[in-house]
Amino acid sequence: MTDEVYQRVTQVQEQIEQESLRLVEQARESRDPDRWKTPWVEPTPLAEKIVDQVWPGRSGRFLVLAWSLIQQRMEDNQPTPNGRHDPLADELGAMIEAEMREHPTTTPF
Repeated sequence: MTDEVYQRVTQVQEQIEQESLRLVEQARESRDPDRWKTPWVEPTPLAEKIVDQVWPGRSGRFLVLAWSLIQQRMEDNQPTPNGRHDPLADELGAMIEAEMREHPTTTPF
């Protein structure tokens, strides 16, 4: 690969990253209550830790949606479950399951 090609590839990657960050920020600012169903929520390690404690043993798409939902709730100053026995865990888990049933292949994860 020539230096010129390398520079172009690097520049395009940087542009894609900047656009992605812009879209994530735009989604956060919009406060759309359904943004957790899109790829425009970036879960933090705290969101992932909460999900691991609330829904242990879950995997795949459920986890990805749960991470996004918990992250969105934290960003919107909404409560998150305190553990797997918290009634909110059942409510949010049902929302995630409903999304998976309603859109089995269209959720972008």
